[in-house]
Parts: sequence; structure tokens; C-alpha cells
Amino acid sequence: MELKTSAQSALPQLIQILGQKEVEEDYLMTAVMAIGNLGPGAKEATGLIVKIAVDSGQSELIRSEAMRTLGEIGSDAAAAIPTLKRLLRRNEEPSALRIEAADTI
Repeated sequence: MELKTSAQSALPQLIQILGQKEVEEDYLMTAVMAIGNLGPGAKEATGLIVKIAVDSGQSELIRSEAMRTLGEIGSDAAAAIPTLKRLLRRNEEPSALRIEAADTI
């Protein structure tokens, strides 16, 4: 419980990492994963996570993790559903993760 509270207190810094223009992939992945681990408590990061999920300049691994993170945030990420539906229509996206994220939200 204490660890989750500590992670929750790091959310502003994690969001700051997501908002930077140039971030090394491993730092970005760590931030996205940490936000996903916070679940619904990370709903304020939803907009930035969606941007990462649709950013074709990001690796498939990062984009997939962003989609998983939206699913972990759950119903608080409902604003992402239209975007996930658009992604479902794209062939280059990992569709199983899109579907899972949309179903979880």
C-alpha cells in the first residue's frame, strides 16, 4: 500500500516526462508502465497516454504499452474510446491490445 502511495505522489513527474518532446525510449516506457500500474489513480495522464498510443513516431512497443495503460486506468479513461475505435480500423496497430484496452475502459 505504501509503495502505491509513493508511486501516486510521483504522478506529476511521470506526466511531465510524457509531455516532453524528446524522451529516451526507455524513460518513456518506464513512465508509461508506472502510470499503468497506478490504474484509475492516474486518470489525469489519459490525454498524454492517448497521444503516445496514436503517435506513429513511437515504437510499436511503446504504443502497445500506452494502450495497455489506458485499459489499466479503466473507465476513467473513457475519453480515449473514440481514439481506440479509430485505431481499431488501422492495420498497423496491435489490434488485440486495442480491443483489450477498449473493453477494459
